[in-house]
Amino acid sequence: MRAAAAFISVALAIREQRAVTARIRHGGADVPAVITPAGRNRVRVQFLEPPRAAAPGQAIAFYQDDVVVGGAVIDEVLTGDTHARDC
Repeated sequence: MRAAAAFISVALAIREQRAVTARIRHGGADVPAVITPAGRNRVRVQFLEPPRAAAPGQAIAFYQDDVVVGGAVIDEVLTGDTHARDC
């Protein structure tokens, strides 16, 4: 998926690939993912397993352990073997 991203701290801004846990929607399950920079304030999110109910316009939050490190609104959902989502 693709979306505009906001990060809690400049120190945590995505400059390279980072393993996180991602949650789509308020009541969604935490899902292991890798986020990669995809332009100014944008990330690409790749899931090991496809997440439930990912759709453009939905919120996604990124966690490391119990700390929220950022979030985005989904722009585009890509399908295929990589289960990628652009944010």
